[in-house]
Amino acid sequence: MNTILKELKIKGWTEVEGVTSDSDLLKIAGNIGQIRPHANNEIIFSLKPSNGANKLKETLSNKFGFNDFPLHTDTAFWTKPVRFILLSSYKSSKSPTIISSFDSIFRHLSLNDFKSAERAIFKVRTLHIQFYTSLIFKENGITGFKYDPNCMEPANYHGKRIVEIFNDISAETIKVNWCGNKAVLIDNWKMLHGRNSVDPSENRELKRIYID
Repeated sequence: MNTILKELKIKGWTEVEGVTSDSDLLKIAGNIGQIRPHANNEIIFSLKPSNGANKLKETLSNKFGFNDFPLHTDTAFWTKPVRFILLSSYKSSKSPTIISSFDSIFRHLSLNDFKSAERAIFKVRTLHIQFYTSLIFKENGITGFKYDPNCMEPANYHGKRIVEIFNDISAETIKVNWCGNKAVLIDNWKMLHGRNSVDPSENRELKRIYID
């Protein structure tokens, strides 16, 4: 577990092999922090791609279906996003999860663009809630970032500039290939994630746990 925490701190994400059951997932999550239930009160949420027609309106699954999911952070519609995400697949999948860091994006920014990042304001809009938020936040002395183009609309010039930058930059990405019995732990305050398109004939399923 010390190795997992060390890699998580250095890289912002880490892989865990030999994860074969929900009990394995819960044990890992419990050693990292406090498990946060999903909005439907499920501790372990099952992610199964579909054409999106029967998914909750305006969600990534509803909007993109089997197509690529854009890079984003989870729970951007929470005032304080969840800190860690634990993803796992007990079987292999041809569709990898894509990971990128905010640091790799910010390395491309000029001083003026970084100032825009600091001043960017977005309006978070879902079916149930609306509020204003920044791209960068601090919690207990830790700097975090949140960005989800699906629910965050730019609300000032700097927000619009940041969206333009994010759309133009070719972010340095890492592919997490699901070869079975593996979990990936992601620092949701430091990293973005998405996925490649999924073949509709593939029975892809990921398990996800939120951790603070």
